[in-house]
Amino acid sequence: MKVPFVLALLLFNCAGFCAIPQEGWYVGFLVGPALVSNLHFNVTNPLLGIPTTGKLTYNPSVNGDVHIGYRVDKFRFEAQGIYNQSSFKSLDLGNIEISADDNLYGLNMSGHTRFISGMINAYYEFYREEAEVRLVPYIGLGAGVASVQNIFNLSHRHTIFYARNDTAYAPMGQGIAGISFFATDNQSVGIDYRYMSTPRHQRLDSSVSVQAINFFANLSFN
Repeated sequence: MKVPFVLALLLFNCAGFCAIPQEGWYVGFLVGPALVSNLHFNVTNPLLGIPTTGKLTYNPSVNGDVHIGYRVDKFRFEAQGIYNQSSFKSLDLGNIEISADDNLYGLNMSGHTRFISGMINAYYEFYREEAEVRLVPYIGLGAGVASVQNIFNLSHRHTIFYARNDTAYAPMGQGIAGISFFATDNQSVGIDYRYMSTPRHQRLDSSVSVQAINFFANLSFN
């Protein structure tokens, strides 16, 4: 029973293990699993040849970014570049489901949604100024613009008979909540949750909404 007690003392004792977050510039990166929300858009029914509404589902993917920011008091302001590519899992057309494997009708599909986004983020960190800390919760909001590409192919016996390749720019926003762990005054790692979304775009005939759990590392410098 002594080991958990010793670990608890190490965790909450700030004498040698806590830090004061350093103000000024910092750089960092993040990476983590992401899932794009189902995509609803118009498509030609491959059996009836008439326009209908399809639902695309996605496979899990990975988010990645690099960012540079500035910390002042409890606030951080950040420029961020994000990349994500999510492949399609299946297409539902009424009672017909089409995936990467041939279905009963010999149909299969392929494609992905890819976006590269530039964001400006603002964060508020919950800690007492000039106090040594170890764990710092934070919330944030971001806004920017994304280059979004949708590539979609329908095939019969692996011969493509319907294809779309659309690329457009769209505004993107995100909400953020996470926690940082400060190893030193200028080094931190942590985890956060982000919900990113674009409005529906006429050219793409769709919107993009992504939920992601990210692991990050930041390094401050003067």
